[in-house]
Formats: sequence, structure tokens, C-alpha cells
Amino acid sequence: MKKSLFIFALAAGLMALGSCAGNKGGKAEDNAENTEVAVKAEADANVTPEQKKAMIAAGLVSEADFEKPIFIDFNATWCGPCRQFAPFYEAAAEKYADRGKFLEVDVDVYGEVANAFGVQSIPMVVALLPNKPTVTYVGTQDIIGDGVFEAIVDKLTK
Repeated sequence: MKKSLFIFALAAGLMALGSCAGNKGGKAEDNAENTEVAVKAEADANVTPEQKKAMIAAGLVSEADFEKPIFIDFNATWCGPCRQFAPFYEAAAEKYADRGKFLEVDVDVYGEVANAFGVQSIPMVVALLPNKPTVTYVGTQDIIGDGVFEAIVDKLTK
């Protein structure tokens, strides 16, 4: 019985670490060159009614907030890459506060919102753009570095 619990706990721990999409590192200059590629990240359909309902029910947004772009950083306190990306996200949020709403959503606190967006790996940034497809970035390899995420936000909010 103890051996089974140990194996289960070990597997759960490894899954938690594996789901925290690591940063491959690299120089900011290397990532800045990839900004154009990063902006072309996976594009999905517009925000779904379930996603909208979950965000409003959680008190993260109001109906009026959907008139401007909404950027959501899905993260967790225990996620190293999330903590590494946080200063870049916060810098963009401060610089472009007039162009959209920036949310930091802890998946452990707002599990229903994370489920509505199908979050399986963090960090995950979702850009909800009015009348445009949703843009999703999983991991930080394409969006970390001085000015890289800011350039993405600038391009998406023009």
C-alpha cells in the first residue's frame, strides 16, 4: 500500500513538473527575431460562450471588457517558467493598459476558468481579440525576452 502511494505521489509530481512548459532559455535578441513568428501563434475561433461565462462568473471581467483585447496569463505560484515570464507580462500590462485588459489567472485558484480554456500546460497566454480569432501561446520560448511580449501586444492591439 505504501509503495503504491509513493509511486502515485511520484507520478503526480512528475506530471506537475512536466505540465509546467519550460523555457528553453536563449537570449532576448534571439527571441526578438522570432516576434513575427510568435505573433502568428495558434489561432482559434473567437471566445466561446462558456469561456466568457466562466470569466464573468469568476469576477475577472465584465461584459463591457470584451470590447477591448483581453490578455490572460494562465499560471501557478509553483511554476518556475511562469515566475520567469511574469515580469515581461507585467511590463506589457503596464505599458499597454490603455489598449486592453491584462489578467493573471492562477490555475489553482480559477480552475473553472482554466478548464473553460482547456489549459493543459502553463504558462499559457491567451489573447482574446474583439471580432478576431483567439491567439494562444503555450510556454514561454517564443514570447520571453526584453520587449518581445510587448511587441506582440503592440501588434495584436493595433
